Amino acid sequence: MKYFIFFIISLALIGFVTFFALSTNPTKNNSSKTPSKQTTNFESDTFGQVIYESNTYSYSGAPITNPKNLKLIPNYSEQQSSTNIIDQNNCQFLTNAGFYSKTNQPIGWFTTDSNTISQVQSNRLFNGFLYLEEGKVNISDTAPVTSVTFGLQTGPILIQNNQALNLTISNDSPRRRAFAALTKKNQLQFFIVFNKNSLFEGPKLSDLPEIAEKIGFKLGDTFTTAINLDGGTASTYYDGEIHLQEAQPVGSFFCLQ
Repeated sequence: MKYFIFFIISLALIGFVTFFALSTNPTKNNSSKTPSKQTTNFESDTFGQVIYESNTYSYSGAPITNPKNLKLIPNYSEQQSSTNIIDQNNCQFLTNAGFYSKTNQPIGWFTTDSNTISQVQSNRLFNGFLYLEEGKVNISDTAPVTSVTFGLQTGPILIQNNQALNLTISNDSPRRRAFAALTKKNQLQFFIVFNKNSLFEGPKLSDLPEIAEKIGFKLGDTFTTAINLDGGTASTYYDGEIHLQEAQPVGSFFCLQ
């Protein structure tokens, strides 16, 4: 009899231990979760490829067919993630915009919804302006003199008058790069350029003008002007299919609704 009781108690203990292990296993039911869109291994045909000085970089671009649906969203104090911005503004496309200071303020001129929150600054590096004026996008080395829907100061200018510019950059390093360009038909396009094996790395800034020019040639177009946007860990890119996320807060966003 005592052996039968011992056997029953042993079965009960085994059942309890098994139930506890299953109920506390952190991997339980995780197989049904949707993987994050921040991917580190991309298929070779997901992005375009451009070779510069024996280095191969991946890139993606988005043409903006209706710039009136483009918004410039400040994020200096809010410091919201790109995911939140996409969800809250129903962004069909999103990329980072210009640079910001250590005090979380835009560097140079910044206007959104016809409201200027920062004035033009004399700056050899951030020497250009991207703005929407009367439904038309402009990239220029001079600030507009009339009221605009949105605009910001950024840089450096990469291509001007159809020519890639020579840049001399102090403390240049390989980083993921974002830039905006205008085609001969004055269509705005945004691009992201990076190393697919290390997502926050990419070309040096001084190499970006010729890389941008090469991308234009590969797409069968010539960029009349192009300008650098913020990059590195404060850059992001979303086109509805892929989402390259940021590692630190993005100061401002371009969102296509």
